[in-house]
This record gives sequence, C-alpha cells and structure tokens, in this order.
Amino acid sequence: MSEYTSAEPPEQRTSAARVTHPTTPSPEAHAEGIARLFTRRGDFTDHKGFEHTFDLGKDANGVNLVNSSSSVVASICELGVFGSQVLPFMGLASMTVDNVVPNSNGTVTVRGSIGWESDLNCRLHFLVQ
Repeated sequence: MSEYTSAEPPEQRTSAARVTHPTTPSPEAHAEGIARLFTRRGDFTDHKGFEHTFDLGKDANGVNLVNSSSSVVASICELGVFGSQVLPFMGLASMTVDNVVPNSNGTVTVRGSIGWESDLNCRLHFLVQ
C-alpha cells in the first residue's frame, strides 16, 4: 500500500479481502454457556458498492469461531500510510456498512458502500460474540 490521500487512488490494488490481527478468544470461550468475545479486522480495496466475505478463523480445536448464530458488528474506515505505518483515518469519502451476515461456514459477508469514484484502501473492524 502506498501513501495517498482520499483524493488520490492507491497505487497498489488488492483483489482479495483479507483478515488480519486476530485477538485470542478468552480462555472461558470453550466453557459451556459462556460467550466468546473477540475482534478481527479485514483490509480490502474497493469503491462504490461492495460485498466481501471474510473468513474469521478457527479456534485451537479447529472449530469455526463464527456460525450463523453469532452476533457480529462491523465498522469501516479508510486506511492510509503515515510515515511507515498503515493507520485508519477519516478521509473525504463517506463509508457505510449496510449488512453484516454471519454464515455457518465460519465466514462473515459484509455489504456496504464507499462514496468515492476510484478504489480506496479500507478496513472493516469486526466485534464477534
């Protein structure tokens, strides 16, 4: 990803959404009746309307961390390079998350919009229970 402002498209495009920097579910996550609470973030490049599916991973036993009964909340922001760090920031483009659907196969599908005519680097933050 190269340095840019929201008025300029990023030089490097990513064709696939990816999930990064997971938190570890709490140790109590495997105890019966106790909810797991964890975060994930997914980075992608897009513009206008989008729909992306993110695989949020498995636990230590190989069980999907998300299923169709999970509660998933998502927020969106633009990404930029500041110095040598990739950081979220509020650019000129409006961004919305319209639908967040947890799927039984361990993925989450997100539909939303980016109010910009060219691709921007974006990040979705997920909070899952």
